[in-house]
Amino acid sequence: MTMHLTTETLLRLLADDIRLRCVSLLCSEDGLSLTELTHVLRLPQAKLHRHLSCLQLVNVITRYEIGYVTHFRMTPDLPAWAKEMLYAITLSIAQTNPFIGDRIALSQLPNRCWPDVRYA
Repeated sequence: MTMHLTTETLLRLLADDIRLRCVSLLCSEDGLSLTELTHVLRLPQAKLHRHLSCLQLVNVITRYEIGYVTHFRMTPDLPAWAKEMLYAITLSIAQTNPFIGDRIALSQLPNRCWPDVRYA
């Protein structure tokens, strides 16, 4: 079941630190595996998956599989207003903690899952 994305819904979702960190990372990458997100955010996989499911429920992010690995990415057909809002928010927090640390941790991950794959 998919819910309708509204400005209020998006802001409520992003009010949670974990979901905001996930969106910040996914906005800057073509896609990340659940394992990569778990390592970067240092959270139990089950807890992280619950937060990702909230974002997926309103089509902010999309889940897909490559082999047996679950990946997430920003939904390509987000409404223009949502893309603009996410761009402004992620840009404004990019140089603050914990977001700087998240990007550093991601860049230092060894053996990233298929780093050369680009997702449509």
